[in-house]
Parts: sequence; C-alpha cells; structure tokens
Amino acid sequence: MGSTINGARLWVRFGNFQFQPVEVAKILLCIFFASYFAEKRELLTIPTARLGNRLVIDPRPLVPIVLAWAFAIGVMSLEDDIGFSALLFTLFIGLLWVTTGRTGYLVFGVVLFAAGAYVAGRYFTQTHIRVETWLDPWRIIPPNDPGLQLRRAWYALGSGGIGGQGLGLGFGAYEIPNSNTDSIFAVIGNEMGLLGSSMVVAAFLLLAGTGFRIAQAARSEFAKLTATGLTIIIGFQAFFIIGGVVRLLPLTGITLPFVSYGGSALIANYVLIALLMRISDEGSGAIDESERVQYEQDLERRERLLTGA
Repeated sequence: MGSTINGARLWVRFGNFQFQPVEVAKILLCIFFASYFAEKRELLTIPTARLGNRLVIDPRPLVPIVLAWAFAIGVMSLEDDIGFSALLFTLFIGLLWVTTGRTGYLVFGVVLFAAGAYVAGRYFTQTHIRVETWLDPWRIIPPNDPGLQLRRAWYALGSGGIGGQGLGLGFGAYEIPNSNTDSIFAVIGNEMGLLGSSMVVAAFLLLAGTGFRIAQAARSEFAKLTATGLTIIIGFQAFFIIGGVVRLLPLTGITLPFVSYGGSALIANYVLIALLMRISDEGSGAIDESERVQYEQDLERRERLLTGA
C-alpha cells in the first residue's frame, strides 16, 4: 500500500488526496514513549536486580530499546526512509536519557544506531546510494546522477554570498531538483545568503529552547516528557535536513518544518506546536499556583514574626 516517490515509499493516496502517515506517526509515537517512560521511570533508573553481590538495572525494561532499534531498521528497509528511522530512534534514546539521566543508556543507543546504520548503508539499496552520494557526490552512475541535487545545492549556497541574490532572483529554485522540499534550505541560502540562512537556524534554536523551557515548567512527568519529545522531533528534523544540505550528514529527504512544501507535514507540525502550547498553558497555571502558595506562606511567616515581636 502506498506510492514510491524518489526511492521512498512514504505516501498513501486516496483519489486526489495524498498524505504521509509517518507525519502523524511521529507525534503518536512521541506520546506513547512519554507515557511508557513516565510509568517505568523507577525501573529504568533504580537498580533492582541482583547480580552476585551487586544491584544492577533490571534488563527487562531494556527490551523496548532493542525493539525500537529493530523497528527503525524495519521501517528503513520497507520504506527506504532514512529520515524517519533516524528521527524515531533519536526520539526514543533522547527521551530515555532525559528520563533516567544515565549516560550508559545514551552510549548503548549510539552503539545500536551505529550498528544499524552500518547494516543499512551496506545492504539496503536506497540507503547505500545516499551514503555513497554523501561520501562522493561527484560520482556519476549512468544513467543516473545521484549527486546532482547535492552539487547544485552547494553552488546555490555559495552563490548566495553574505546577503543573497534577492528574493525570487536566485537560480536555486529552478536549478536544484526538489528545491521546494529536500533542498529548500539551499534556496534560502541562495536568495537570502548567509544572513538569511543563519536567521532560519537561529529561529529553530529559539523554538527548541522554548520547547525545553515549556518541558521544565510542565505540571506532570508525562507532560514534561511529551514536551521534550515534541521539541526533539522538531529540532532534530531541522538538524537532519539542514545537515544533509550542507553535507554534515547524508541527505535524508525529510521536510524542513514550516518551510518545506508539504501539506501533511505542515498540519502535523501545527498539531505539534498546539500540543506544546497546551502544555505551556498548564505549566503557567502550575507556576501561578506555586507563587500563590509561596506568597501565602510568606504572609503567614510575617504575621508570626510581628505577633512574636
């Protein structure tokens, strides 16, 4: 089921209506992971299993980590989608680390991701092409030229200079393949230059910082983890696609949030921001309540001091 476009099987079509289910799945998976970690936090943090004379972390809660790793690789193999697989695994490991604070989980996740990336890059055709293009974008494999998009994106970025060629005056939108989706950041650099592209990066940094601040002020553990996960999604999604355009990472083909063309991605990102705003509203109420309680306690303390005087 679904349509294959540019090597990835991500789109589902009903008549003239077409959407990407992964855009909804990433938010649902974030909520599921947050719920799981909020419930299993003590088991994942406090050593409860005995190994000889030492208490260690019970390995049974670690099973979902391996399952998430296998699921990410399964998605990559079935849909040839590097971006969603990397985003899913980053979300899971990021939430696990935030929940427990144990660096060992982070190291374990990095090892699993490295192993999965090696297998995918070596044995999965679409992923192998992406990695080969990343390592050598000048290599042409007749009759295809997989590095053409990346090379033209670099020329567009370089031609933009400091201030850019002007809105609508650059050649990137016409010369770069898939310029309105995968390579939109290169078009911004071409038309708005280093200043404009830096402003886009700064905007995503501010958005991520605001998301983490919302998570800190959240009322419940579930809300904190949900806000953290949603922020990880939007932050790393921007990082993956921008890093792919500037050749810091292999080009994944995912959308740049609120910038790239795509209806289902735009709707999903609006839902993501709406959830963050709802959590922020609850957190603000919790802060107001705590300030009221603190004010009443200070008032009672002053009254006792005056009475004693």
